[in-house]
Amino acid sequence: MVFIYTTCPDVKSAKRIGESLLKKRLAACCNYWSIQSSYRWKDKIQHDREAALLIKTIKKHIDRAKRLIEERHPYKAPCIAVLSAKQFNAKYKKWLTSECR
Repeated sequence: MVFIYTTCPDVKSAKRIGESLLKKRLAACCNYWSIQSSYRWKDKIQHDREAALLIKTIKKHIDRAKRLIEERHPYKAPCIAVLSAKQFNAKYKKWLTSECR
């Protein structure tokens, strides 16, 4: 299993990306939550409310999922980070792989 993490301007846009991934079976599950972020943009420190999006998928879907996120993402330079899960339970793995085809 791999996790793909990105942030969006709001939960609505995060859900839009997540739903697209789920419909194409590029993800088995997506989690969304509100966050507060601080970052540098155009030589200034910005403080904004955003939404985090955590996508649970399988290794073979990484490239296609990243492309879809980039195509639908409203940010010019979104963070799209891929994290590998070293261990997880067998029942979850079975469910995840059955949903990501």
